[in-house]
Amino acid sequence: MNTKSNKRTLILVCLLIVLVFVTFRVNFNSNINENYIIDEADSFESDIINILKYVDNIDFDTTVVSDKNFQSLKSIDRPIPNLPVGKNDPFVGI
Repeated sequence: MNTKSNKRTLILVCLLIVLVFVTFRVNFNSNINENYIIDEADSFESDIINILKYVDNIDFDTTVVSDKNFQSLKSIDRPIPNLPVGKNDPFVGI
């Protein structure tokens, strides 16, 4: 019975070592392709430039502001009431 337990433990330890090795090789591979990083940065830069060009061409119609219906709108804002301030540190004991 003890030899079965030892064999099982040895197999599990070997599998764990192989799994850790494979995980390390997949996740922490130091052979990163620098060209890929540069290409991705160039792609990101071109995306930003395209977005800025698109935003620059936006033209807002300001005739809505001069409309009588828009000017008849009333503000419903309310002032914030002054409430008592609590403790500086709420986690300090009473």
